[in-house]
Amino acid sequence: MDAKYDHSLMGILQQEGQLGSFLDVIMGFLYRRTDFYHLLRDKNDTKGFPPGMALNILLKSYRQFEDMAKKDPEKMMIQSDADIKKQECEEKRTSKAESPKKASSKTNITVGQKSEANSQQTKQHKTSSELSTSEKEKKTEESSSKNDSNVPSNYQADSECYNGAERDTYSWSQSITDCDLRVKVPKDLVKGKQVKVVFNKKHLKISYKDDNGEENILVDDDLMWEIHKEECMWSLIPGEHVHISLEKVQERWWEAVFVNEPKINVREIDCSRPMSDLKEDEQMKLHELMHNERQKRLGLPQSHEEKAHDMLKQAWHAEGSPFKGQEFDPSKFKIDPSGVLTMNQ
Repeated sequence: MDAKYDHSLMGILQQEGQLGSFLDVIMGFLYRRTDFYHLLRDKNDTKGFPPGMALNILLKSYRQFEDMAKKDPEKMMIQSDADIKKQECEEKRTSKAESPKKASSKTNITVGQKSEANSQQTKQHKTSSELSTSEKEKKTEESSSKNDSNVPSNYQADSECYNGAERDTYSWSQSITDCDLRVKVPKDLVKGKQVKVVFNKKHLKISYKDDNGEENILVDDDLMWEIHKEECMWSLIPGEHVHISLEKVQERWWEAVFVNEPKINVREIDCSRPMSDLKEDEQMKLHELMHNERQKRLGLPQSHEEKAHDMLKQAWHAEGSPFKGQEFDPSKFKIDPSGVLTMNQ
């Protein structure tokens, strides 16, 4: 079972308090951001599921884990902290050779508010002086790129710094819409009420009070770009780190979290986006493209042809049509993607 989302899901579960409310959050997301509840009413629909299929998907998933629970009930037991630490170390070692996976975690969580350098190809007939100049420029650009990034080029090696970086006192990862920051804390910091997080539009301050009541600053710096401070959240992983979730104002890839931080090379990160992150009209267009590609492979009409065939079929059987009474034959027509109709001879 994949545990890479456990940190995020545990945060939601802790905040909602009950399993039913947690499931409402998941199903609400499917309702708002996907076509899970959209019914396919006819063959021209390009999104959604046939009646009953969405429910079958849910039941299939439930029964899958129900069978697993019956076969090995011990795997259902909550892991101890020692087991979790051991698993985290093992997963971090294997993550360097495999795809990124987040370490499974079971902890008490307190929730608060929410250049790549590319040198030009040397031409065959350059003079020796031109070649020398080109080599110098190339070295300068490469040196500049290394200084700017100051982090390993593999930005997908660790889930906690996926598309981001690991620093001395914190690590950060990002998607196109948000940024996750993990700031290290002392081992004896275990209570959320000791922590204070202040979100501003372009500034972040994190501090905590020790046993003597003295305030200690963990972070007090300007952010690289603006955030929606009302939508930001934080949680304390006792003795490990403060987990900060920042929602970006602009959909863009950050070169750094803080202005004083060395920049990463955003040309080398994973810029892919899940379909659920797209707007509804963009999702519909993507569904249509996928439908057309599938129809094309099967030698079947694409969406623009299907719509045109429906209109032609009505005209075919209309009063006064020379084809009335005959079976509609779509092979008599050729329709290009722009909608231009020609009749095959």
